Amino acid sequence: LEEATGDFWVDFNIPVLETSNSLVFFKHAYSRYHPCIIQKGLIEDWKALECWNEKYLCEKLGDKKVSVNLTREGRADSVQYIESEGKECFIYPAEVKMTISDFFDCLNDRQPGVVPYLSQQNDNLRSEFSELLEDVNLDIQLAADVFESGIPEAANLWIGDERSVSSIHKDHYENFYAVISGAKTFTLLPPTDAAFLPERTFETIRYRACDESNPAGSLQLTKEGCPSQSLSWIPLDPDDPNVCEKFPKFARTHPLRCTVYPGEVLYIPAMWYHRVSQIQPTIAVNFWYDQRFDFRYAFYSTVQQLKDE
Repeated sequence: LEEATGDFWVDFNIPVLETSNSLVFFKHAYSRYHPCIIQKGLIEDWKALECWNEKYLCEKLGDKKVSVNLTREGRADSVQYIESEGKECFIYPAEVKMTISDFFDCLNDRQPGVVPYLSQQNDNLRSEFSELLEDVNLDIQLAADVFESGIPEAANLWIGDERSVSSIHKDHYENFYAVISGAKTFTLLPPTDAAFLPERTFETIRYRACDESNPAGSLQLTKEGCPSQSLSWIPLDPDDPNVCEKFPKFARTHPLRCTVYPGEVLYIPAMWYHRVSQIQPTIAVNFWYDQRFDFRYAFYSTVQQLKDE
């Protein structure tokens, strides 16, 4: 499996397409079940590329309160050692409401012990930021040509800086990830690498903002209010320079790394593992499209089942 993945499937680098032509995309990415970066043809006409900055967003959204995630170190939805518990736990962020102006103040102040990240994965661009929809185009023709539906299941807005990291995970969606400003860095692994990734069940814990008038300065850990009492997750960081010492099987994986810049769109196929970070303050939007449950899902499920046995 390790050799076949490297020899016949996963490239050394992520292909870069200079067109959004559906046949080119199908040939170089979708039919190969492989990520790619689309540099031209998808979002260069978006108004968001010209105007989405702190001043514009604050003027556009005014006093409206939006959902923001808070953590102490920027590592939400990840496995961390919790000293008070004496073990590793999966940690959820605190979810608070604040104005976009207060969010940027918190982001820019860089107050010790709190990292804000606008990262709700619940279709927040449509549900909470409808004022911004005129600046983007949700009807991407490439998606309509290739996926089951051209209408995204979810459209999510992301705003954060280099302190925030999304731990390695997979999604059961086809994913178009568009960078508006700044830069996003991705580490991606194919679904076959599930055979070499340690996935275990962890108890959950979450951050809670104890003072509603000062949520950023009142974070505490609690087991109350977690979406679930336990969760299966991968506890490693593929960008940790010592990852192979801690998890020797990781040496058999096939990580791909890339940085996506403004105007570019990264295609992440459903069930490809990915870790995401920013190298500077960054604004991005991603679109999730329903996964087609075909031979790809059957293939991944078989690998996972053989690994578990």
